[in-house]
Amino acid sequence: LPVADFWKEECREEALSGKPSGSEIQKLSGTAVVNVMQIQTFGTRAKHVQREISVQDGNLCWQEAGLCLAGVFERYGKNGNVSWGFVEHALEQKGAVATTWSHDSHNLLVLGNSVEDMVLAQNEVVHMQGGYVTAAAKLPVGGIISDKSLPELAAEIRAVRGEIERMGYVNNNVIMSISTLSLLVSPELKLSDQGLFDVKSQRKIPLVEAFQIQEEKV
Repeated sequence: LPVADFWKEECREEALSGKPSGSEIQKLSGTAVVNVMQIQTFGTRAKHVQREISVQDGNLCWQEAGLCLAGVFERYGKNGNVSWGFVEHALEQKGAVATTWSHDSHNLLVLGNSVEDMVLAQNEVVHMQGGYVTAAAKLPVGGIISDKSLPELAAEIRAVRGEIERMGYVNNNVIMSISTLSLLVSPELKLSDQGLFDVKSQRKIPLVEAFQIQEEKV
């Protein structure tokens, strides 16, 4: 992810005082302080933490920092919004999860530590017309309801849960934990198609809180 797309404006002005601007920002390296949703082992709370990660050639090195990337895609044709957030203590093994059962807006939510797997999971959910993908649980009715019998759906959800747990996601209810990453009434930091929000204050939070540019060696 390009750091320039997510930089808190006042931090940008301070950091770039007397330094390159515009397209040259894309070439800069250094360290960034990012706001992160930290998964808990019980319940749907995502703790708001900050982490310092490297920036190389203008790109946030989130994978090297051991973080997962979450994306929310508005899917109703209203504004086409796409937003991104970082998640800690999520998937330990390479992979991705995608779903339209993402409370409360039920936009398309994708979570992963591999961009390639995230794209595959996202495309599979679109192809299914809604549902949950690691294994496949189709939810073709509005992207939130199955047209299968309860035993059939239960078997599909069981397979999805098993795949999420196999990738190292630890929570007493892994499906609900992921599905509420976009729920703006569930503490503390959550992601909507409008961006990251502090749930208590309902204040929008920047993905990148600060960026320290690495000085060039002379």
